[in-house]
Amino acid sequence: MEIKEAIDTLKERVELIEKSYKRETMDYLETLKMAISALEKQISKTPDYEGDGYADGQLVYDTWICPNCGEHYEVGYHDYDYCPKCGQHIQHEDWERE
Repeated sequence: MEIKEAIDTLKERVELIEKSYKRETMDYLETLKMAISALEKQISKTPDYEGDGYADGQLVYDTWICPNCGEHYEVGYHDYDYCPKCGQHIQHEDWERE
């Protein structure tokens, strides 16, 4: 089973539980929501880039921004596979061209 399929299945279960809204299922519902959030962070996302200066007439992109939580990190210094703040998996493949 792929991560996206697991997320879809868990979301279906959440919808069913929310419709029934039984008190004893609320802890289970919160557990499912936490699992969905954790799985979604495993799907790589490309960070946004921000530049604050120019070199040789070209904008220098020296900051990358987590696409999940918005935390800012320095390009070339903070090259994480996962955002240290929220755990979002970061896709590195575009960094070299930036």
